[in-house]
Amino acid sequence: ATSPNDPYGNTILASSIQSVTGSWSISPSGTLVVNELKVREGAEFGTETKPTSSDFTLYDKKTGAPYCVKISGGGVKTVPGKCSS
Repeated sequence: ATSPNDPYGNTILASSIQSVTGSWSISPSGTLVVNELKVREGAEFGTETKPTSSDFTLYDKKTGAPYCVKISGGGVKTVPGKCSS
């Protein structure tokens, strides 16, 4: 069995994890929270079988209001408010 404190990259079992500085965390349900996200190669949101998971919430730079951004039929649509999960 691997030790939860194994420094060699082996499996560590935990209900949730957080950086020492608090700049990122992963909840028990798998939600990743980060201060900043940089993607080097590419990113994919949703799947062909579950495209609605590709909706995401952005906040208006001027007003701070949330908007749900959706893609349907090739068109981008914004809806006021947060996307429902």
